[in-house]
Amino acid sequence: MRAFDKDYRESHWQEVPTPSTGWEIPVNPHLLRETADLRAGSAIDAGCGDGAEAAWLGARLSCTASSCAPCDAAHTAIDHRSDAYRNS
Repeated sequence: MRAFDKDYRESHWQEVPTPSTGWEIPVNPHLLRETADLRAGSAIDAGCGDGAEAAWLGARLSCTASSCAPCDAAHTAIDHRSDAYRNS
């Protein structure tokens, strides 16, 4: 397994407990700084993990579901966010 390849990411996210309800985390200060001047539009969050920051970015840029695309090689990561929304 190479660092940060698909197998690594799947392994990492399989170890993270799936939350039973939705959760909020503070936005990453680096993301906040880098996106401060962006205007409304579309966004992609490559390597989004569980998608928490993709959700924040989509709301920040007033993206529609079809114009904000979270993606991650680890399907387990995306499942974590989906499970949290389903259970909230």
